[in-house]
Amino acid sequence: MRRLATIAIMWMAVPLTYGPVPGRAQAPSLSAPRVQVSVALDSRDVFIYQYTLENSAASTAAIQRITIDISLPAGASRPSASALAHGPGYFVAELSAHRSLTTGEAIAVGLSAPQPGWRTTVGTDARARWNAVNDAAVIFPKQRLAGFSIASHGPPSLRRFTLAPHINPELAPVDPPQPDALEVERFQQELDQYVESQSVTGLTLAPSALPSMAPDALLANLANQVAQARTLRWITSDAMTRNVTDKLQAARTAIARSNVGAAGNILGALRTDVAALSGKGFTSEAVALVDLNVQYVIRLLAKR
Repeated sequence: MRRLATIAIMWMAVPLTYGPVPGRAQAPSLSAPRVQVSVALDSRDVFIYQYTLENSAASTAAIQRITIDISLPAGASRPSASALAHGPGYFVAELSAHRSLTTGEAIAVGLSAPQPGWRTTVGTDARARWNAVNDAAVIFPKQRLAGFSIASHGPPSLRRFTLAPHINPELAPVDPPQPDALEVERFQQELDQYVESQSVTGLTLAPSALPSMAPDALLANLANQVAQARTLRWITSDAMTRNVTDKLQAARTAIARSNVGAAGNILGALRTDVAALSGKGFTSEAVALVDLNVQYVIRLLAKR
């Protein structure tokens, strides 16, 4: 499987285990598609994640599906489900529709899909899933589509996404099924595996949770996330990274001393600093990661 190179994500190609079938054309593939995300925190403390998918001109396949990890980390506290509702395109998937036996608990979310042509659900693998319902709805090369949305009380964190190409089964290097019911199931499983092997993965912002949602724990986690953002090149210099992490540590120290006012002032100044660096060393993803988590902590401190 290949890893996506977005603004700040390193990518690599992994050799496939599938070989071409003699006499069959090579199946189309995705080349450096992008997932763009914007995040807002509303008055109900609900984070609204809006995603736009962009297929590059270099692709020879359309985008058929996107999944985003929304699993509840082990030992984490469950974010609230209040004020969350699914929107257009949501459906409840039948268990039989998922061939994977992988299961997991997902964070409470409200999902929406672009209309018309797309559906969304939470898979048994604890991933938010969006699928094009027909060939006309897929995202062709040089096209982009917005309207993929997650609402959650979970603050932004680095989470993995997968983009799957639309592949005509007749072009896939999978032996055609023989006239037998078991053969049809075998063919579908191998086709699914092949599509997965041709999918593209990367990191984006999506809701997560921690064992403790206390301000200090959130700031400590954010410092770790900022360090990861630097390795992804969402932040372009070590000096900028240290400036953020130093301020986060200063705020944690003030909280430990019960100086909530000082912590709020430090975090407010950090929001101003990061906003000024948007596009000047911080990608929009890095700005959202820091600003929304800091804004959330400031709201928690105000309730003390």
